[in-house]
Amino acid sequence: MDRIVLKNMATKLKTEDLAKRMHIHKDSDFYDELEEAVEIAGRIARPGAILKWVDVNEVGEDYAVVDGVKFESKVMANNLRGLKKVFFFVATAGGEVQDSREIDDETGVLKDMITSSILMHTYGALMSYVTETFGGHNVAFMNPGSLPDWDISNNFALLEAIGGVGEELGITLSPAGYMKPFQSGSGIIFTNESGYTNCSLCKNLDCVGRRAAFDEEEYNKIFN
Repeated sequence: MDRIVLKNMATKLKTEDLAKRMHIHKDSDFYDELEEAVEIAGRIARPGAILKWVDVNEVGEDYAVVDGVKFESKVMANNLRGLKKVFFFVATAGGEVQDSREIDDETGVLKDMITSSILMHTYGALMSYVTETFGGHNVAFMNPGSLPDWDISNNFALLEAIGGVGEELGITLSPAGYMKPFQSGSGIIFTNESGYTNCSLCKNLDCVGRRAAFDEEEYNKIFN
């Protein structure tokens, strides 16, 4: 089967972890609100993902053709050179938390933090699923919109190639290519022995999901 749909993935949220990221002390009045919101989110959130096992058809100097789709990206070409198969993926925290009336959050900051954490856990669960199900431990991923040479508009071709993202996960795209629900992500998962991390080339320094420091020297070498 070349397409795998994963629904209702476990959220595994911890109030202590979120409080640390949000700089909330345990003796704060807001900690109780956070704890209640986390409990509600764990009960109602329905994160999910879709994987599609696809062929790498061709790799050039600054492009790659994957599943018949040509993507212009030097970084992708470098990452996929020599590979025969990769996964397209899309993942979402779902819209249940953002739409919930149970969570009292006038500013929306609390919901944003919770849903971003859900998406991070969904990414982690997705990567674990790939390694545990298909073998191998050296896997990496890259996302459209996070790198200068793979624009967010590539989401149109990527999600069309995956197929069924609206029906299965309720994901839609804005005219610019941004996904809704907001805390959603897409990209390519591939085997990698060099330790590639997408975050090291991403200039969104305030991203709560950052897994590696921004490497300015490498960024300038590639893109300048």
